[in-house]
Amino acid sequence: MVSDPAWTVDLLAGARLLSIKTALGFSIDGNLGPIVLPGRSGTKQVDGNVWDGIVGVKGRYALTDDRKWFLPFYLDVGTGQTKLTWQGIAGVGYGFPWGEVAATYRYIEWNAKSGKSLESMSLNGPMISMTFRW
Repeated sequence: MVSDPAWTVDLLAGARLLSIKTALGFSIDGNLGPIVLPGRSGTKQVDGNVWDGIVGVKGRYALTDDRKWFLPFYLDVGTGQTKLTWQGIAGVGYGFPWGEVAATYRYIEWNAKSGKSLESMSLNGPMISMTFRW
């Protein structure tokens, strides 16, 4: 979409797969004074795959004229088997002759359609990445 000495912005399209398997086990036991309560236990498992189509942008902004320091960014949004999914990444990076290193923060979220076992989920945190060129 944009390519000049300071900015690079690309348009993207693709798919995202969320494959999840969670299990909860419980056991309740005890007494109420002289009354012995019956023990209860059980498990509940939720698993499945969710596919979504996504569109977004990714790119970088050069902070210096030699383009060694840069700000990488990424944003996508999508839908399909979920009501909405989106992801955003931003940070700072430095380029070397052999590649680059970047420290970024990532947030990704899924919002399911009503009636699903998994209603919503989000993951977020810092990332460190390295890119090698040969």
